[in-house]
Amino acid sequence: MLDAIYASISGLQAHQLRLDAMSNNLANVNTPGFKKARVNFADLMYRPVESTAVDAASADEKPRQVGLGTAVASTEAIFSQGDLRQTQRPLDMAILGQGFIEVQLSDGSMAYTRLGALRLNETGELVTAEGLRVSGDIRVPAEATQLVIEQDGRILAKLPGDEDPEEIAQLELAGFVNAAGLKSLGSGLYGMTDQSGEAFYGKPGEVGLGKLRQGFLEMSNVDFVEELSDLVVAQRAYQLNARALQAADEVLAEINSLRR
Repeated sequence: MLDAIYASISGLQAHQLRLDAMSNNLANVNTPGFKKARVNFADLMYRPVESTAVDAASADEKPRQVGLGTAVASTEAIFSQGDLRQTQRPLDMAILGQGFIEVQLSDGSMAYTRLGALRLNETGELVTAEGLRVSGDIRVPAEATQLVIEQDGRILAKLPGDEDPEEIAQLELAGFVNAAGLKSLGSGLYGMTDQSGEAFYGKPGEVGLGKLRQGFLEMSNVDFVEELSDLVVAQRAYQLNARALQAADEVLAEINSLRR
């Protein structure tokens, strides 16, 4: 009976984490560049059940085991494509397909994001909304009057005296063999891990990387209806584990009363 208690507790803990992850998904349903998280479960070890004399005499040789509950195997980000929203801002860009924008953190390490809400800092460098510099040393001249970001990552600027915009920089995207292995750093940023593998780089539209769309932002990939229905299922699973724990407690109470 103690196995039932511990198994129910493991189910409560696992489904609590799933509820937390799904609540965070719903909270970010309108957050640009947000990628929903999924919690993966795995069953725990199994304990062999001793056979009785009657069982031993039977011809049934099937193993007799009882499971000891469940545990969270991993939480992973789902990098499916989100809807695009037009902003008309020339420095906003969405990635159509796979790939990340590489940015440099304050400690010098690299992070990766799908959020293409960019701007220029005081020196003309291309940075994120939080001021993180985009890799590639991309600088836009202060006198530029028009900025065009092509689908292949070429950045064109119209300078005084020029009739047509000229290319000033090339933006590259980063990709991963296993993007689901990236760790979330918050603010739409992800960090490289052993599971994700090393980043590879290329022009948008090449080596499996998506193309860019200027004047658009990629919105959250959370499907509100799907997430809400899954939340109801997770809530019912939590309630069932709580009911199993209560039933095990009642049986133990009944066993204890037999001594009276």
